[in-house]
Amino acid sequence: MILDADHVAVDVPDIEPVRRFYENVLGLTVVREAELAPGLRAQRLVFFRIGGLQLEFLQVPGTPVPCSFHICFRVANLTETMETLKAAGSEQIQPVHDHTRPEGTRLKWTMFRGPAGETLEFQEVQ
Repeated sequence: MILDADHVAVDVPDIEPVRRFYENVLGLTVVREAELAPGLRAQRLVFFRIGGLQLEFLQVPGTPVPCSFHICFRVANLTETMETLKAAGSEQIQPVHDHTRPEGTRLKWTMFRGPAGETLEFQEVQ
């Protein structure tokens, strides 16, 4: 059966603002990018690695915005992350929430809009 998760793929209408945001604002490193062969659904791709998972963005013309999913990132300091996102022009779409999971883990979380309209959740475990 399933051994591990390899990557999550997200279709976006324009890959350049997405690449700049994830690389320059969130500090992720590009691990692979490519122009794809003519005739394929996607024109370009870019991969970022987060721990053991890869986040793949595919430039697909006509992709609807906003996307109807969210990506959650664990951060060391939610306040600093929020300041960075706001300085980059990202819209906060959810106020900060305090939450205790059933097993007792406490966390703070909020959501912002990404450059392709995707919903980004940021959480700090306390």
